Amino acid sequence: MAFLPPQKDGRDHLDRALGAGLCSGTDGMQWIVYRRGGGDRNIAWQGERWKPVGYIHSSRRALLRCIEAKGLELSPAGRAATARQDAKICRWRRATLIEAAA
Repeated sequence: MAFLPPQKDGRDHLDRALGAGLCSGTDGMQWIVYRRGGGDRNIAWQGERWKPVGYIHSSRRALLRCIEAKGLELSPAGRAATARQDAKICRWRRATLIEAAA
């Protein structure tokens, strides 16, 4: 499953559970790490409320560091999902724009 292409509506879109109380999403420009729970800017997804806790616009390595720094743990499926992502968000974004145009 690939991340969603850049959105024109300016909203965040959650798209992948990565572990217990952990999911990821995008606003089309960066990966966003979400923790289950409330907050002043939480989003509903799959019947739960999610709070953004990290914004990553650089690399998959930075994404993994952010998850670790927030005390969140990837499930085996979450590790596999992040391993399938391109190493850089800019290359992922370019590829999804090309796919969307085709």
